[in-house]
Amino acid sequence: MRYDNGNIRRKDRHLDKDKALRLLENAAYGVLCMQALPGGGYGVPLHFVWDGAETVYLHCATEGYKLDCLTADPRACLVITGDHRVLPDAFSTAYESLLLHGEVTLVSDEEQKNAALRAFLTKYIQQSGPRGDRFLNHAATQTKVLQFRIITASGKSNRG
Repeated sequence: MRYDNGNIRRKDRHLDKDKALRLLENAAYGVLCMQALPGGGYGVPLHFVWDGAETVYLHCATEGYKLDCLTADPRACLVITGDHRVLPDAFSTAYESLLLHGEVTLVSDEEQKNAALRAFLTKYIQQSGPRGDRFLNHAATQTKVLQFRIITASGKSNRG
């Protein structure tokens, strides 16, 4: 992934790469933004897991508008936010955010799909063993896994 804050106007608000990677690893959710079918934009909040390199995995139902949009145009961005708080005395907000640009494809390889679903279990439910395996086996038949290949990333923050 190419991490580039060159397009951020406020140089004092750049989020350094190490902090951006921690945000990518730990954030609870992101908003997947894509091209709507009739034109315009479409965004939906989703849980995600990062593979530690250039791929973010998302999961969804086996059919729906999101899949229709991504089939028509796989280009997307994923907006991830971290901690934030309003600073009323400063008429501002303390925040950190990350913007990923990339392409989304459907994971068809069963091993890759199961590895991604297991990563979701680990990140969000902290569930392993027989109970986690039962859930994984059930979820695998009712869930699609999407692979978001990160092309570029940039991050911004205001520490207040």
